[in-house]
Amino acid sequence: HLIFNDPSIGTAELSTLPLTYYMGSPLGQTITRTGWDIDGSDDIQVLMRICELNGGNHDHLDSGNFQIFYKGILASESGVYDSYGTPQDYNYNKQTIAHNCLLIYDPDENTGRIVNSGGQRMPGEPKNLDDWFERFTFGKVTAHEETDTHIVLTGDITSAYTNKVSEVLRSMVFIPTGDAEMPGIFAVYDRVTSSKASFKKTFLLHMQTEPEVSGNITVITNNGGKLVNQTLLPNDAVITKVGGEGNEFSINGVNYPSTVMKYYKNSIEAGWGRVEISPADENLSDSFLNVMY
Repeated sequence: HLIFNDPSIGTAELSTLPLTYYMGSPLGQTITRTGWDIDGSDDIQVLMRICELNGGNHDHLDSGNFQIFYKGILASESGVYDSYGTPQDYNYNKQTIAHNCLLIYDPDENTGRIVNSGGQRMPGEPKNLDDWFERFTFGKVTAHEETDTHIVLTGDITSAYTNKVSEVLRSMVFIPTGDAEMPGIFAVYDRVTSSKASFKKTFLLHMQTEPEVSGNITVITNNGGKLVNQTLLPNDAVITKVGGEGNEFSINGVNYPSTVMKYYKNSIEAGWGRVEISPADENLSDSFLNVMY
């Protein structure tokens, strides 16, 4: 309180505050909204995250993550911080698989005592400041733009993964439309090149309620809000639902449940599960394009 409190800042009406706030290097994160109607339900909130520098330990492996709220949580995260170092916390909650990120699965990757789910690397703990900047650099924001018509955040997150990849690029754009029937469009484009074609690449999308999947369309609803995701790339995308009771935190067919799910409010947003979007064929390079409205 003594360090950060500044009484001279004063107060301001919410309506006068900016709709978009960019947190630059070393975080590289944007949070944007279409309005400040806190008591209402007509505003969209979108978080886009590159995360240039990982914090280690309690930090999550979530470079490239995004979240969307409209009337309710639509594109969410999953996992529960039930206690430090539990099977749920280490294997799932802090891992890439619990976020709206990309998995590249190398079956022979050495992940130590952590289950291999194809996520980003675990750097351990920094020895000093130089070591932190060297080994904990997970990405770099390559483009950031805010206008009245769109918000863009693009990053190179190759260094968030091991040498199982040679390139991982993610670009995100949010377009507020002003249309009451479809007030926003959010698009994510990914370019991934793995060191072997056999390494499965997966786009993750988490939700609070069971989605409907038909062809290349995934529909998520929650509390009156609706999110429709149209997978345009890859052309041969395979969309798989993973979730439901007893399967919310599944990794390679094994569930890692929380020990506090039924008792504590910190588990209330754990969610139903996720959809996994992968190309049908094995390729060294794949592009993903998912457009949500």
